[in-house]
Amino acid sequence: MTTGAVYGEGTVAERGDGKLILTYRATSAEHQADASRRVAIGHPGNWELLDTGRYWRAQIIDSWSHAAQISHTVGGSRRLIFLNSASRTRWNRYAMKLRASTDDGETWATYGRLLSDAPLANEGNRVGDLREGGYSALASTGSGTVYALVEARRVQVANPSIDSLNNSPCAIVLRRFDASWITAQA
Repeated sequence: MTTGAVYGEGTVAERGDGKLILTYRATSAEHQADASRRVAIGHPGNWELLDTGRYWRAQIIDSWSHAAQISHTVGGSRRLIFLNSASRTRWNRYAMKLRASTDDGETWATYGRLLSDAPLANEGNRVGDLREGGYSALASTGSGTVYALVEARRVQVANPSIDSLNNSPCAIVLRRFDASWITAQA
């Protein structure tokens, strides 16, 4: 990476080849029209980051919110798992989607699942409901379970706007799932 350059919030995981993959949110100056997310591959001090389309991943959306990624084994095969909002609308953090890459993060289109496929008990647009989305973190266990911590907002007015949600009180939701849940849709 270039010394002195400004980069957005990022998340890193180890690929099968031992290199690290860093994905991060674009800065205002480099935000892409297709809302793609920036990617670097390598090791600290030796990142491969070029100003070419190869280092933007349109399949993992950048809605201007922090994301999470981990390495995890699914059915005996190593996968990278990625979580963030899949909305192409800037600041819309409420379309949380899990994705799994089978090729060390080169592509992300095959496997994906919206968290809303398994909604929270009190998720919705009514006053008092939660709207899940925003910053997230992932953790992997040796037993095959993946944990996700996801930001959620308490709805203050019925059918809130994105701005209203983004300014609502925040909570943290803990999700637990088997990683095969992501790949079951393929």
